[in-house]
Amino acid sequence: MLSATQIIKSIIGKLFYYIYPTICPVCNRVIDRRFCLCAHCWSKVYFISSTDNILDDKNNTNDKDDSLLNHICSVTVYCDMSRVLVRLLKYHDRTDLAIMMAKWMFRSGKDLVMDSDLIVAIPLHRFRLICRRYNQSAELARLIAEYAKKPFISGILVRHRFTKQQVDLSLSARKRNLHNAFNVPQYFYKYVDGSKVVLIDDVYTTGSTAKFADVALKKAGAEKVSILTFSKSLKN
Repeated sequence: MLSATQIIKSIIGKLFYYIYPTICPVCNRVIDRRFCLCAHCWSKVYFISSTDNILDDKNNTNDKDDSLLNHICSVTVYCDMSRVLVRLLKYHDRTDLAIMMAKWMFRSGKDLVMDSDLIVAIPLHRFRLICRRYNQSAELARLIAEYAKKPFISGILVRHRFTKQQVDLSLSARKRNLHNAFNVPQYFYKYVDGSKVVLIDDVYTTGSTAKFADVALKKAGAEKVSILTFSKSLKN
């Protein structure tokens, strides 16, 4: 039998819901739970199967670049709906979306994350961070580390050279743009050396960002570097 306190809390909760209903972050339809999409928007999200992520790993072994990521895992295809979610998080101060997106990422990449020693976010250059006020990848990484009870230390990976935004750049231009853009400060080598690192980012496009980050982390002694992203572009 419910206590008087539980009954009062239940009544207050229902009243609060009717006054301030939970809405879908994309279309503003009323929904039953927080941190999720309505059925209509959910149906427009295209999830990537574990098989496709395994194929990504196999294709990565044939990469002729200096870097070789150990695993590549993404949750969704970068299509209309996932693009909306990424842009809302990235450019429109919707950091509340990071909770939902990070949960999806953790569920999809749980084995990868739980096998890691360290969670690292793809960093923004300090000037871009000042303009945006937060790094969307760090928001995701912090939550994923919290779910997995793994360490996430801000500042381990630094984008020390200001780079152009990668959007609309060709593959060769992306590589030139990011060459030597990342480094690990000497102080943080003790955390990276011998560690299995999972990089966190919002979108995997050509892989240039992840691969140059991988070079910097392995230079600091990382044993393995993998990447987990919310979305993956199929146009690369």
